[in-house]
Amino acid sequence: MKTLVSYQNCNTDLKQEVLVNIKELSRREPNQVEGDFNILNFDILCCERDWERTTRVFEQIKDDFQAIRVQDPGILAYVLENCDLPIEMVLENGHHNWAAIEQWVDLIGSRLKKIVLSYELPKNRLAEYSSKLKEKGIESEMLLVGDILLFYSPRMLLEKQIKKEQENIKLFADSEESPHKGFVVEQNLHGTFMYHLKKLFLLERYEEILKMDVTHVRVEYPTKEVLGFLEGSMNISEAIETFSFARTRGYFDINKSDVLFPKLKNEELEKQRANVLGEVVSSKKGSYTAIRVKQDFYKKERFSFITAEGKEFSSEIQWLKNIDGEEVDKALSGSLVMVNPVKKATARTLILD
Repeated sequence: MKTLVSYQNCNTDLKQEVLVNIKELSRREPNQVEGDFNILNFDILCCERDWERTTRVFEQIKDDFQAIRVQDPGILAYVLENCDLPIEMVLENGHHNWAAIEQWVDLIGSRLKKIVLSYELPKNRLAEYSSKLKEKGIESEMLLVGDILLFYSPRMLLEKQIKKEQENIKLFADSEESPHKGFVVEQNLHGTFMYHLKKLFLLERYEEILKMDVTHVRVEYPTKEVLGFLEGSMNISEAIETFSFARTRGYFDINKSDVLFPKLKNEELEKQRANVLGEVVSSKKGSYTAIRVKQDFYKKERFSFITAEGKEFSSEIQWLKNIDGEEVDKALSGSLVMVNPVKKATARTLILD
């Protein structure tokens, strides 16, 4: 198995292959690494406004590399037509079934050197898909140590936060509805990126990965301890103890992406869960407030409400109507009812007993 070093500069005998980032063509910050096999990381999602500049830069430097990595379908089409370099297709942020992966294999054909598999795949799928790719004579890659992208936008979202134009910005964001803090948010020439609090770190599963048909593992944080472990000069304990970032195994053991959702609720709303009678789904000023009923209730003089931001208030419900517009005295669990307009009751506001 080969190790692909990317993102940061390093010196190691493991640099069999190096991923080279270029400011105009790559999502991540430029680097100065060189190896035995240099891959141009042309992995941006290119907007129309940047197309001419992007392709011009590519034409100027393409002959300096042994392979090219892409993920934008438009860039892929351009590369297929305008150069002869082997292609590495990045399917890292999606493609959770073999049928989707195979479509790219068929489209790119003999130019396809490697598929970069999603870090959201559990180990059984990684093993299955890497085996199928091997049967077709195609290499496969997975992220071993690096960042997990949560969100991307081509817009420059951080400029308003710092009140000035700046090409490269790095901030840390905290959730307002959970205890999670320190999300890395970066803005560069290509837009805004938000990353998971923890780095994907699979060194502890390296022996399992070696048994798969995965041909390459990628290291985005090539510390001397991480590379020392891969070279065999350090044990796993040393590598873990000296890795300065919070770690996660991500989806490797099992895809548990839905586990966090109960934790993302507003704490104030959680306290009131047992007393929730319904939730506001929409409202029209001066006309009605629509409520999805969770427990039966009768109209009465006053009810308590709590907004999604945790603000509490009370208001009178003067009338109840069903979805046919007929007045009723009782709202039934599971139904949708309309009541008189309730000021401050925006979507996701809860009505309490």
